[in-house]
Amino acid sequence: MVRNSGKLANLPTSWRPSVLLSYLGKVLEGIVASRMQETLKANPELLPARQFGWRTTSEVFEYMLDKVYSACVMGKFVTVMGLDINGAYDNIWRQALLQTLADKVPALDRRDDPVFPF
Repeated sequence: MVRNSGKLANLPTSWRPSVLLSYLGKVLEGIVASRMQETLKANPELLPARQFGWRTTSEVFEYMLDKVYSACVMGKFVTVMGLDINGAYDNIWRQALLQTLADKVPALDRRDDPVFPF
């Protein structure tokens, strides 16, 4: 929050939100996220089977239920642990991520593409 100039600090109306991310940045993030989703759907081997980012809720439940039922049939116990890193994509080193995708999926090597400029 940023205080409006000439306003008293103790009044709620003296403060306004501060937007730190540009609109263009948000648009580019959306484009990159969309392309990553398309790539991961076309190349599921790029995402480890036990990493559920980019997967639908139904895919996650299907995987988990399969493991639970298989263990029950064999008389075993199952423990489930989840880790959700809030804002993981917002905090990742994008250049390294894009380079890794380009290295693993040669079709992403688009030299004239502003999102993949390498």
